[in-house]
Amino acid sequence: MPDSADSTGDERTGETYTCEFVDEGVEIEVPGDEYILEAALDEGLDIQYSCLQGVCASCGAKVDGEVEQSEEHALTQWEKQQGYALLCVSYPRSDLTIHSNEEP
Repeated sequence: MPDSADSTGDERTGETYTCEFVDEGVEIEVPGDEYILEAALDEGLDIQYSCLQGVCASCGAKVDGEVEQSEEHALTQWEKQQGYALLCVSYPRSDLTIHSNEEP
């Protein structure tokens, strides 16, 4: 993974996305190849998490925007359709609005 100070973005998408954490009142930039939770923790945000492997749903959040979370194993199809994501295994694919206190 690139250093969090690297602003070149993801080689796959070539993008860096703005992620607004509504409950924390903070907006951060996240490269497309960095997990959202990893970037948030690097910025000092206090986001709940546990396993860091996409199986426990502790880091679940309501997300407005597009994420790629093919490594998650805890959400139902319905939860994903409602906009929930596991931040520990989610990559941004658009600018996001994240409600970290809204778990599935």
